[in-house]
Amino acid sequence: MNRPLAGARILLVGNFPPPHGGIAVHVEALHRRLKAHDAWVRVLALGAREARPEVSPVGSAGELAAQLALHAALGFLVHAQISGHNPRSWAIAAAVGALRRPFSPAPLLTVHSGLAPNFLALGASQRRLVCVASRGFGRILAVNPAIERALLDAGLSASRVEVAPAGTGPLQPGEPPAGLARARARFEPLLACAVAPSPIYGTRPLLGALPVLASRMPRVGLALFGPGRREAIEALAGVYGVGERVELLGELDHAQALATIAACDVFVRPSLADGDALSVREALGLGKPVVATAVGFRPAGTRLVRSGDPVELAEAVEGAWREGAGRPEDPSNPSTPSDSAHPERSSRRASAGSGVEGHLDSGLAGSAYARGSRLCSRRTDEGDFPTPLEGSGDELAPVLRAYLELLGRGGLAAGES
Repeated sequence: MNRPLAGARILLVGNFPPPHGGIAVHVEALHRRLKAHDAWVRVLALGAREARPEVSPVGSAGELAAQLALHAALGFLVHAQISGHNPRSWAIAAAVGALRRPFSPAPLLTVHSGLAPNFLALGASQRRLVCVASRGFGRILAVNPAIERALLDAGLSASRVEVAPAGTGPLQPGEPPAGLARARARFEPLLACAVAPSPIYGTRPLLGALPVLASRMPRVGLALFGPGRREAIEALAGVYGVGERVELLGELDHAQALATIAACDVFVRPSLADGDALSVREALGLGKPVVATAVGFRPAGTRLVRSGDPVELAEAVEGAWREGAGRPEDPSNPSTPSDSAHPERSSRRASAGSGVEGHLDSGLAGSAYARGSRLCSRRTDEGDFPTPLEGSGDELAPVLRAYLELLGRGGLAAGES
């Protein structure tokens, strides 16, 4: 295997597992791939608590500046990973760009959050911040075309900005987490969903969909995993009367999360905004039916629903399960989504709570972030946005090519990753 990055010094700046969120999984996948290329790779793990080989936790701005200065002096190519949806993330980007040493490789930036376009849409000051923070970077990668378009609209040069989907780890499910076997035995269909302590992940409309589903499928249940607050989820499940239908698996490592996805009947992504949801691609790669809100960019094969609508979400989940399990459609649940043709849906929707604003915390409802989550809501058709999984040979190739370009080492050979 040719290793054009052998000996290259590369510093990854961003989240690193645990927890196993999108940016963290991407950084871990890059770390693994660079090691396979015999690169000399180090990670500055933002907010991490424990040091590990090649991974240094960073808990303050001072620590970050000191580490960046040290690695810049040693000639590292720095690759920063940010959400891009708040001033703090752009301050991190600005620090990376400002601490570059003369004649050292220009740093690389990846912007991940589906809310980044909404942040840029807030006003001219946000766009100016992004332009200033981005000045020091040789290349800027956006995980989906909506983020790319927002960066270009903010004034960044098209010669520096391109789309590169986030990378995921290998699709190798590990040992099932405690509680999964119990959920699998109790529930049919078993739904699975990744959650975090933010209304953006759509936990409220998802739990609101469970009573609708239970009226049609008495054994339906849900396995939730991720760093969500257990007490808050239990309280919300109690509000909807579905506490006995929810199995909280807690924070899982990547292999356990894949085991949970592999064991479920339908994977659900009810988020109100997204960049490039790795869990959606992983579920599709594992052959699972996926129902997701029509926000961000979704791979072909995803069943799409409006964000914040528990009734539409329930109907799509039931349809995905029946289709995936080879079960006939229930004649009392016609597939057409028209409320005018089926007025009983309007009453169910009203009882479950409708609209995005009905499922957002009061601090977020009606904000530019919430309204803007619909700006980039469209389906990703095949050929429009690459969504390869690791093992296909090209998942991380755009990032590796950017490294080679910035290091002046030429490019990857065709088909090489």
